Amino acid sequence: MNIQIQCLYQLSKYKMQSTKSTRSTYNSLRFIDPPGKSFSDCASEEKKEKKVGFKKYEDSDEEENIKKKILNASLVHVTRHGWTRLALASGAEDIGYISVVSGLFPREGDDLLYHHIRESNKRVNHWMEKEVEKSKVSKTKLPISDFVKKAVRYRLTLNQLYIENGKWSEALTLMAKPENVSESVQLLQELVDDIWHRAGDTSADLNWYSKRILLAGIVTSSEAFMIQDTSNNFQNTWRFLDRRFEDIAGTPQITELPKDLSGILSGMMSTVRIFTESQK
Repeated sequence: MNIQIQCLYQLSKYKMQSTKSTRSTYNSLRFIDPPGKSFSDCASEEKKEKKVGFKKYEDSDEEENIKKKILNASLVHVTRHGWTRLALASGAEDIGYISVVSGLFPREGDDLLYHHIRESNKRVNHWMEKEVEKSKVSKTKLPISDFVKKAVRYRLTLNQLYIENGKWSEALTLMAKPENVSESVQLLQELVDDIWHRAGDTSADLNWYSKRILLAGIVTSSEAFMIQDTSNNFQNTWRFLDRRFEDIAGTPQITELPKDLSGILSGMMSTVRIFTESQK
């Protein structure tokens, strides 16, 4: 019998005895208490349970905070150590957590990579929110095509440091591992969906799919191109990006519902991986 039930049991019995004399009520309560459980026991133990539960919540919250601090500190070491456990260990050491990496990051470098992707996507979303707000304040119409292109360009620049240090081809290879494909595709879907959502897309027909599939293709192909780009400030990549948007401007809309959107995006990821590996 758990504490709450025991307390309710006590209360109901107490009410039943309330019409009797004080002494008889006291005597009755002495004998109707569940073994070893008085009213004060119930209250005390329930309070303890709540305290333990809150403590567990606090511990979990603190662990997440520590993990995020280590991941953030580890990103600066990727340029030297790649997406590896060594980068995590170096980041942990920087902020005073020396021996906790193995327990907190069972996937090691994969955890670090996906942290970068999630945080980068959040930064793009925050940028888009500000741009939409500016448009509302100025009472001007949001230039959708330019807005979408700038969002993609901004997202690509967040990989620039790792591309310049030869670490993004490694990242694409990790993202295309069989055990990681599902997560990679999900994050790509979230990115393109957020971009179209912020751009004000309200389509509810098959055009919804075509916009997202085409934009996902632009993102993945531009990533692959950017890895090979040696031009100043990646100017060739931005020209490539412009051409891709020009290409899709005349692309017919999808007329049949894709049977496996995730499969399409997964295929894009695999194609990029094969391309980058062939260029090594």
